[in-house]
Amino acid sequence: MKELLEGIALIHCIRVVKLSNNGINDEFEKEVTGLLDITKVRCIDLSNNKMNKLGGIIGRKIRDGCTHIQWIDLTQNDFYHDNNANLTIIAGLKK
Repeated sequence: MKELLEGIALIHCIRVVKLSNNGINDEFEKEVTGLLDITKVRCIDLSNNKMNKLGGIIGRKIRDGCTHIQWIDLTQNDFYHDNNANLTIIAGLKK
């Protein structure tokens, strides 16, 4: 995934990144938060992975200043039962 982020940085016109069903779990925290830092990326699909605590981390990142994201799909991950993570994500999306 590190190489993917490096490649995204080199492609000037990329706006959408689809990483659904790739087995992304909490071990990829640095890479997922790095993806959220790439301001040219507007849409991210991280659905159907194995993220758990990353739900709250993504939510805080979006809530605390990640304003370039226009669309994000986090469905079918393991944090669906984590109310705090879901509330944080919703708060970030409302911004």
